[in-house]
Amino acid sequence: MQFSRSHSATLRVAGILAITFFMLWLVCYRFVNDIPVLFVALALFNVAHALLLDSSSLLRLWKRWYKKMLFLLAINVLFAFIDIRFHIYDGFLRLLGQQVNVYGAFTPMEYYQHAIARTFLTLMNTILILEIAVQKITFADLLRLPIHPDLKKHLLFFRSILNFLIEKIDMNDIVFDTIPEYQFYPKSGFISDFKHHYKKNLILIFTLIKIVNEQSIIIGELIENKLTHTNTIRK
Repeated sequence: MQFSRSHSATLRVAGILAITFFMLWLVCYRFVNDIPVLFVALALFNVAHALLLDSSSLLRLWKRWYKKMLFLLAINVLFAFIDIRFHIYDGFLRLLGQQVNVYGAFTPMEYYQHAIARTFLTLMNTILILEIAVQKITFADLLRLPIHPDLKKHLLFFRSILNFLIEKIDMNDIVFDTIPEYQFYPKSGFISDFKHHYKKNLILIFTLIKIVNEQSIIIGELIENKLTHTNTIRK
């Protein structure tokens, strides 16, 4: 019975990983420059996420990421505007004495439209694929894998940290929004707004890194104690 469960878990995890890597290869390499295909893939992965997990989980995922996507979009648009307006790349290449057509067959505007769409679609497709894969591989599957205890400990650790991080992203935003400085600020123009949101997102990132660093020590010790206790009982 134990062998059967172990064998089943191995096949399940191997199958999920194989499909995941194949999907990532398609969206991140094979069709990375095909915007219509990436749009279709995004729609399909949203449907797959809703069917394989649940619609509320999909809504939480988009709620969690849409602000980050808008911030990334703003950064890309800003750099595109600077390059189109001041010809940064062309000037830099002339300074190096190189004659390279950075934009290929596109105009600078077309090049950046394509690049920004590709970045957004590739990133969201990747997030959806990894979210589905991680949620479908359960802790029970990892515990039943016939692998070395040290490797199993690391897999359980990263799975636990990822769960913790997903839960804390939403909570971190809520706590951050209670700080008066980031509830009310003078809106004096685009530059001031951009600076405010840039600083806020930077603080959020460093806060999450700090939280994960502290919790990783606690979670690591709990997993090690659990595995030691389980191995002792089996012996």
